[in-house]
Amino acid sequence: MSAGLPHGPRGGSGGRTANTGGAGPRSHSSDARSYPFGRAVLSPAEFHAVRARVRREYYGLLGLMALRFPGRAFWEYHRRGLATIGQALRWRDLLPWTAAEVLHVVLNPENTVRRAAAWWTSASRGA
Repeated sequence: MSAGLPHGPRGGSGGRTANTGGAGPRSHSSDARSYPFGRAVLSPAEFHAVRARVRREYYGLLGLMALRFPGRAFWEYHRRGLATIGQALRWRDLLPWTAAEVLHVVLNPENTVRRAAAWWTSASRGA
């Protein structure tokens, strides 16, 4: 793995691994660091592949966070960070990633079983 790359938004077990505490994850700063150095040390094809992967991971994480309503400071942090590399944070860019996260939550069988078990347990205690 190249230096400066963030951990993926999903760990090996399918859980989130990026730091979402405070103002937000470190992903955009990792992406920003890869700009000046990535082109110098990677072939054009490698740089494109790494940048595409980092972008997928970063926007996937932002899509997840959109469902958690992190607040204005979180989004301002990411807007400012993306501006440092000449990019804008636009809701229309986040919408497909947020929709993918909704589908992941709804269609993940393990999560569905856990939610059903939790509901069943709480329903049986109340009866």
